[in-house]
Amino acid sequence: MPGMVVRAKVIHVDSFGAIVQFPGGVKALCPLRHMSEFEIVKPGKKFKVGAELVFRVLGVKSKRITVTHKKTLVKSKLGIVSSYADATDGLITHGWIMKIEKHGCFVRFYNGVQGFASRLV
Repeated sequence: MPGMVVRAKVIHVDSFGAIVQFPGGVKALCPLRHMSEFEIVKPGKKFKVGAELVFRVLGVKSKRITVTHKKTLVKSKLGIVSSYADATDGLITHGWIMKIEKHGCFVRFYNGVQGFASRLV
């Protein structure tokens, strides 16, 4: 299911993010950093309990589902990298920077797939 666009209802909002529920009762976490492209200081102002919103599944691990509400990821028409087999030479896709180092940055894709983008000198 990683990469799938889904509709869910916000059932709880806290400082760490929001808990959302899919039709059928399955719950997922939308972490604070994935609630928006922009930094959110007060998550309760962005996400209202009871609101139905559109998300994209970032990953599923041990029955825990993580979703994003970042518009660039939710609305993207680019291919999804959810396994290392999905990565091909020249592929253009969305990822998000997890950490910046002196020689480059660590980039995460769907389903926990990650890589390193080196800085050209």
